[in-house]
Amino acid sequence: MYHYPLLSSPDIGFIRAPGPGLGNLLFPITRALQAAKIKEEIFVPPTMFNLKIGPLVRQEKNLRFYNKEFKKRSFREWMNFVRINIYRNKVTFYSGEQNLFHDIKESRFLIKNWLFSNSIEKPINIAGKIAVHIRRGDFSKSNKSDLSFQIPTPWYLDAVDRLLSKIDMEVILFSDAKVSD
Repeated sequence: MYHYPLLSSPDIGFIRAPGPGLGNLLFPITRALQAAKIKEEIFVPPTMFNLKIGPLVRQEKNLRFYNKEFKKRSFREWMNFVRINIYRNKVTFYSGEQNLFHDIKESRFLIKNWLFSNSIEKPINIAGKIAVHIRRGDFSKSNKSDLSFQIPTPWYLDAVDRLLSKIDMEVILFSDAKVSD
């Protein structure tokens, strides 16, 4: 039996249709990893590369194609990808967020290990620290859309202050653009 995280459809192996952002892609990947481990069956790595139109149109710095972040499939993984498309009745497909973290919270080391072993660039060590991502790259203050808006920097700083009033940990701020008021 095979376990495959289908991140978006169509998926032709080297490229897939646009889909959710990386954080939400980790839900089906983790579920597939978890089930394959529990059942001692085969996990087939997902197709990461996708072509998103929005970031291209907005001329964003990070186009979120995911083709430079993850290693390419090995020959064996390609063979398994071919098999899941031939023997679809022997495949469990995983997609979407499902129950968010509730059914996968015990598998955090599975996804962490998968990310470490499949990322091209090794992650920095932030063990024992809190990371806060201030997302700016695809939102602008002059955005006329009612569907998306930029959260003001003071909101993040207030949230971090409230957290630090309860715990004593180092906080690292990340952003994909200049952070200002």
